Amino acid sequence: MNSSTSQPTRPPVPAARLAHLPLAILLLLGLLALHGALPGVSVPTLGQANWILGFAESMAQNGFWSVYASHFGGPAPAPIAFGLAGAWPTAVVLRLGIAPENAFSVMYAVWLSVAFYGAYWVARDYRVSPSLALLAASVWLSLPMVWWHSQYSTLALGFALLPAYHGVVLSVLSARYLSGVSRWRRYGLYLVTTVVAVFMDGYTFMMFACGASFLVLSHLGYSRSDWFSEAKRLLPLHSVVFALAYLLFSRYIGQSHFEAAPLAFFRGWGMDLAYLLQPSAGVSWLWDTLNLSQVRTPAHHFGDASVWDTTFFLPLILVAALGAYVAKRMQSQWLGWGAIALFGFYMALGPSLKVNDTRPDDMQGQPSIMAAEHTTMPTGSALLSSHLPGFNNMRAAYRWAALGALGAWALLLPLLAHYQQRRYVWVAGLAGVLILSQLPHATRWEQTRQYRTAIADIRQTLVPALARDLSPGEKVFFIPYRNDFLINFIAPQLGINAYNIGGDKNLALAKRHWPQPLRELGMYQWPEAPELALLDMLRHPDIDTLVVPYLDMLWAAHIWPAETTLKPHLQPQVEALKEVEALSVIERNDYAIIRLASAPSATTTAP
Repeated sequence: MNSSTSQPTRPPVPAARLAHLPLAILLLLGLLALHGALPGVSVPTLGQANWILGFAESMAQNGFWSVYASHFGGPAPAPIAFGLAGAWPTAVVLRLGIAPENAFSVMYAVWLSVAFYGAYWVARDYRVSPSLALLAASVWLSLPMVWWHSQYSTLALGFALLPAYHGVVLSVLSARYLSGVSRWRRYGLYLVTTVVAVFMDGYTFMMFACGASFLVLSHLGYSRSDWFSEAKRLLPLHSVVFALAYLLFSRYIGQSHFEAAPLAFFRGWGMDLAYLLQPSAGVSWLWDTLNLSQVRTPAHHFGDASVWDTTFFLPLILVAALGAYVAKRMQSQWLGWGAIALFGFYMALGPSLKVNDTRPDDMQGQPSIMAAEHTTMPTGSALLSSHLPGFNNMRAAYRWAALGALGAWALLLPLLAHYQQRRYVWVAGLAGVLILSQLPHATRWEQTRQYRTAIADIRQTLVPALARDLSPGEKVFFIPYRNDFLINFIAPQLGINAYNIGGDKNLALAKRHWPQPLRELGMYQWPEAPELALLDMLRHPDIDTLVVPYLDMLWAAHIWPAETTLKPHLQPQVEALKEVEALSVIERNDYAIIRLASAPSATTTAP
């Protein structure tokens, strides 16, 4: 692998770049289709898209530079717990008049294009030919770890951008040969990259911090006689840019950290070695066609499907091992990437080793939790996950496998570079097989198209229905409250000021500022004496209206059209409130509206 201190190889003339432009466009369009990010055609996800679109719409209405939402999560302006780097650009797109379901895909496509370009130039930096570099970038973006996580929106974008992030680190490592202005441009880009990373996603920001550290340390180890001058140049810069990015994020959120999860959660969400070595059924069309995949379900395994559906890396690891061997023979710098691969996969195991472990038959409760007695043996990472800031918030431990995959992917590059002259067809075919083996079933394409239809339908049906009964500027509370994802989307569309908000971290931030009657109410809770409790809420000067949704405002954001699953339980409560003279009750098919009565009798039942 190319030394990190050498100058990147670039095509000598513009014509050389244009020669590969059709291939680049074709591959990028295929990757956008894979991720469901074709504007006007598909949307990568539904629930998280609704969630982010709510922030984006509120920011768009608040002004170009607004980075807070004011239509939900009130009364204080609501920061977005993660994904500002996705929400704010989406707000810019919305201000251009583009429909929400298309605006989200535009944002997603732009970031995927940046990720594709970044991975391509990392490969070019290691002297991989342009066509093979495009294939290498496609290998990365077609990983299930990347495209499967599109349902978590900017987490997937953070995964996609990992090579681009680390490519900036490589440019900083080689900057000692540049003039002062050019060098400081790269330092500035390093700072911008860390800021983007921390506001894109917390998990991948931590991975970037660790991966960049390994590359810097590896560079110092290879610098030999120059290591001290390089240490003076790089270590302060490396520390400052990550510290500044984290301080900006803490300032934005309003707190320096979130509460750490118990180790039992880390265990439950750790990667089983069986997942690493054998694919799960229903993910890759190739492995399912060859009958080489394993059926896995939450009834028998810890965590959820994301843990076992995204962590099959055996083909990439085998190719990376061959790449490391080639790099070692070429006496190239590969230890940094090797350390990244080993550390990432090690941390992905979680605090305890699992080898085809399944949940005990008599185990009740959440599959997220795994007690110590159910494990094979400790891995030793519990010390980091329990005590080290940042690490103790990486509760979905399996996601560290993305960092391991990055190291393995980078070790593919010396293999491509070494054999591209003598065995071009062989190495191109190898990259192509890796891509094909990572592609999903064709049903994913139809699913992403349905997501776009669902967002448009919510905007065209539920929002106008609620607009009949809610006025812009009203201070509204949806009761009983949940992790109300859908309210993020509908509140800015209606122009109301809702106290509810989607996202567990955002909900915790918002509740600290709620009026006292709302803070006294528990999650999912309907008051024991509703005629008194609801009157108390509505008599508070900062609460105008209560809405009783018959739709589950968490799952309706993820699965649409949604059924009125809460209606059998809540409608009798609403009927009883119609007898309270001090209340005005309007009941619709999907919800009920409750306000203080302005007349002795003010109840309505309407379709």
